[in-house]
Amino acid sequence: MAVMTCKGIECFIVALREAGFTLVLLWLLTLAIVYGMLSHAKMPKSDVAKGIISLCAAFLVLLAAAASPAVEFLQNLIVSSILIAFGLMLAVIFLEI
Repeated sequence: MAVMTCKGIECFIVALREAGFTLVLLWLLTLAIVYGMLSHAKMPKSDVAKGIISLCAAFLVLLAAAASPAVEFLQNLIVSSILIAFGLMLAVIFLEI
């Protein structure tokens, strides 16, 4: 970790930013907005249902915000799986003939 040369609140904000606090704020903001909209619209009668819908929406937004590393990982995993499956199919074809 780099040595911080800041003082007071600036150092605190930099530390929070490095810890990923912006993603937590995004998650909380999404949770509050979705829950507020559902409460205002009185869509589901149950507060538990509103909470579950809000949590799901907040986690989906958080997943979308951090999607580029996840997409790259899944892309590499799928391409590798396809190549392995193709190699196994070729091996089976050559062994049967």
